[in-house]
Amino acid sequence: YKTDFTLYKHVCSELGVRLMRFAIPGSRDPQKVLNPQALDGDRARFLIRQRLFHSKYRPREMREPETNRLIRYTRHPMEPVPESHGKPLPTPQQVSRAWPYGVRDERVAGKQIIYNPTAAGVGFRPGRSKVDGKQTPR
Repeated sequence: YKTDFTLYKHVCSELGVRLMRFAIPGSRDPQKVLNPQALDGDRARFLIRQRLFHSKYRPREMREPETNRLIRYTRHPMEPVPESHGKPLPTPQQVSRAWPYGVRDERVAGKQIIYNPTAAGVGFRPGRSKVDGKQTPR
């Protein structure tokens, strides 16, 4: 299309494909290399938009804050855990038909114990790969 544009325009109108007046992103795979003389303009526009989309939403790198060491690449950056996570929150007092007929005092004050459901069990020993049925040595 660079040497004889009128011929290129005529061939595109005969074939019913759109004129292509912009560069196409090339594929790095040699089996998928495109021939610009036999490419539809809509397909080229799609490839350009696809390349822009993939570059915008690429995996971001995650680094350690102290040492700036690269840990991994991630598509979903993790947000820091809020300060109130795992800590008791005060609950307003309310009346109930069931016993104890209201919220207990330690829950109203926000001093109840919050248990970790994912904590290691009784027989967990960090140095070993399997779990024993015995108590953890102290």
